[in-house]
Amino acid sequence: VTENSTVKITISSGEGSKSIPNVIGATEADATKSLQAAGYKVNVSYGHSSTVAAGQVISQSPDSSQKGQAGDTITISVSQGPDEIDMPNVVGSTKDAAVAELQSKGFTVTINEEDKPEAAGTVVGQNPVAGTKLSSGSAVIIAISTGHVQVTAPDVRGMDFATAVATLQAAGFKGEMKQEPREGDYGKVVSTTLIPGTQYSSNTGITIYVGNTPPASPEADKTE
Repeated sequence: VTENSTVKITISSGEGSKSIPNVIGATEADATKSLQAAGYKVNVSYGHSSTVAAGQVISQSPDSSQKGQAGDTITISVSQGPDEIDMPNVVGSTKDAAVAELQSKGFTVTINEEDKPEAAGTVVGQNPVAGTKLSSGSAVIIAISTGHVQVTAPDVRGMDFATAVATLQAAGFKGEMKQEPREGDYGKVVSTTLIPGTQYSSNTGITIYVGNTPPASPEADKTE
């Protein structure tokens, strides 16, 4: 180059823009390795997800639809699994209030009825217990009182209908009691729809079978 000659120079702008790998759904380790291999720096944040398994990438910024420069930072959000929620204490609440509270937290509610002395419709039990850590969508069970109790059936066979009814009521039965005829000693209880010694709800309806076989007639004639 001679003195005073014109020299043309071109200034490099560095590497041109390049694609960004799609790492959504990859594990944190694989996503980091892939992005670093493409020349990017990686920033990791964490968050809860009910749809993406723990340890997998939920999202990335910038995403793969954009271009980047070598050395740019790509932020990936990695799932920690579903967010955990404390199971509330709903024992003592009404059924409607308990269901509303549990559903508001994302739980699926199953209702069972139990014979308990608490007012009908009152929650008397729950599974799991209050304070248990659960994810949204978990199934929970609540037990609702029927307002009745379990009572043991007495043996009323051989009694008349009125005495049998009084005996059953004294044992704690409050349901309907009806009489039906059946072959057996006239006017005496042959059987009931209950099994003596077995427990039933105090509201159980009972059929009492009373014998309708007429007593034997006295001999009209006596042998001399």
